[in-house]
Amino acid sequence: MRMPKVMSAALIFVVAGCSSDDADRGSPPGGPGLLKTSKAVTGAMEAELTLSNGAALKIPFGAVPAGEAGGFPLEFTLATVSTSVVPPANESLASSVYELGPGHFVFSREVVLSIPVAGNPQAEQVRVYRVDPDTQELEPYNAVYDSATGKVSVQTRTFSPWFATVAPAGDSTAAGAFKITNTSTDSWINVCATSFQPKYAGQGAGDVFEPIAVAPGGTIGWQNVIHWYVPQGTYSLCVESQRAGTVSSAPGAPSYILVASQSVDAPWRYNAPVTTDLSFGTLTGATSGSCTCTPTPTTADRIFYFGNIDAVYNQPTAPTVFTTTQCYFVAHLGTYHWNNGSGMTPGTVSLTSAEGARTYGPWRASGTPGQGGVVDAYWNTYPAVVLPVGTYTVVDSDPDTWSQNAGTGGAGMAWADGVPVECP
Repeated sequence: MRMPKVMSAALIFVVAGCSSDDADRGSPPGGPGLLKTSKAVTGAMEAELTLSNGAALKIPFGAVPAGEAGGFPLEFTLATVSTSVVPPANESLASSVYELGPGHFVFSREVVLSIPVAGNPQAEQVRVYRVDPDTQELEPYNAVYDSATGKVSVQTRTFSPWFATVAPAGDSTAAGAFKITNTSTDSWINVCATSFQPKYAGQGAGDVFEPIAVAPGGTIGWQNVIHWYVPQGTYSLCVESQRAGTVSSAPGAPSYILVASQSVDAPWRYNAPVTTDLSFGTLTGATSGSCTCTPTPTTADRIFYFGNIDAVYNQPTAPTVFTTTQCYFVAHLGTYHWNNGSGMTPGTVSLTSAEGARTYGPWRASGTPGQGGVVDAYWNTYPAVVLPVGTYTVVDSDPDTWSQNAGTGGAGMAWADGVPVECP
């Protein structure tokens, strides 16, 4: 059987947590109430989703990739779930099971998931696992436990179920740590392993690890010195640097160097924190591009498009119908109301399914200017729903002012953007 991978970061869109009466510390799932929160986020903002038990998902600026239509918001979910998990031998479950949504989403930059842990374990005893959504195997992750808050935090780029365990104290085969310092003041440093030879048998030889992110010095709320907890062994690393973006400037182009034969030879202990220390700033002799072990971020697809730049007329003469061949998380759905240069106060937009005559929506639209600055010509909605494979008709609440022309075959102008996801 394939050994579990050890990663520092990876996520998907749906989350699970503890019951409401476990507010101070995590507890095994199955309590009387499950928790859930959600928030719409764009790449031009920082955001944090928080559950009442203290679990949190922190999303940094630039982590949400832009789609074809630009920076429209995507809705992310953090929740506790009742999924049953079996910890590795000699370890005990020490938290609820958490899931992030939507599933199989990959961020452009690491996000941080923090979950409460039951009891008062030593830091070196706490471990975090991800359940691979495709293979259902457990993948141990780089994690940091804070005994003062009773929470353990992981960096990741992908969503899936997560949970914490407590291992026996004094295990000489336990994970060690790299201590990675970013000396730059304007660039993020990402580090990932391109290969790994374990010191002890059965700890994932040959697996490729996802990156850990180290912030530029002085970045508020983020660390420029990170402990990367990994199995003991010898690593080949790829170190990637990218200038941090701002609200008014895009991130810089990435570049990378390769660093061979870095060994972690001792377990990391709270009272004896032995580490392998690495420091990076400006990367001398770097190659342009990203590390091959950096995950490819999810980008939003154009699901359908009925539109063009030709003259338009009111009142569609044909339905706006589209067909999907895979399931989509619909992030944005829009229609156009030029209305002879007058625009129209936004109403609602919905979708009807040909297969089951089901209606999705209606969703209240917000307006933005159209060609020539026409107020409220564009109607924008953000459905945050998963559409199954099928055929759908767009329904606009004001067909009398809905734009159409010969280029759309008389169909009302509309379009949607979303993220391909696993079908429910």
